[in-house]
Amino acid sequence: MGPHIEQVVDTTPKARYDKPKCGGEDACVEALFGDCSTSLPHHDKSQVITFSDQEGLSSSSISPTYNYEQASLENEELKSQLEESTSKHVGLQEKYDELLCSHENLIDSHAMLEAAHEVIIATEKGKITWIMDLWAWLNLLKITVGTWRRSLRRDQI
Repeated sequence: MGPHIEQVVDTTPKARYDKPKCGGEDACVEALFGDCSTSLPHHDKSQVITFSDQEGLSSSSISPTYNYEQASLENEELKSQLEESTSKHVGLQEKYDELLCSHENLIDSHAMLEAAHEVIIATEKGKITWIMDLWAWLNLLKITVGTWRRSLRRDQI
């Protein structure tokens, strides 16, 4: 990779997670890719590109007909791919921000539901305690009334 592409690759995650405050989509794109040069250096001579096969056993070269026009076409294609990727990145970043906000709202809702659940549990425990206390008093009253009735019967006999 050339130095300009490495700068783009290195700054893209930083721009994503640092969330730069730009004036708009165009400003964000310009901030991310402002240092990228889109012009191809002009050469008077045709370039010869050499490459090796995977094993490195043989070398071949492309004929000098690989010229500036072909390189310009490739450059234009790469520019369009960069613009398309940038556009997709911006769209995905917006979707990510929406999902992040939605997730935070979901967490807040979950916390409120947990608090409401605790209130309901405490209220129901209070009702159960009250019912158990009432039941205990009724049993005590029943025992007391039963004892009182027996003592009345004994007194009457």
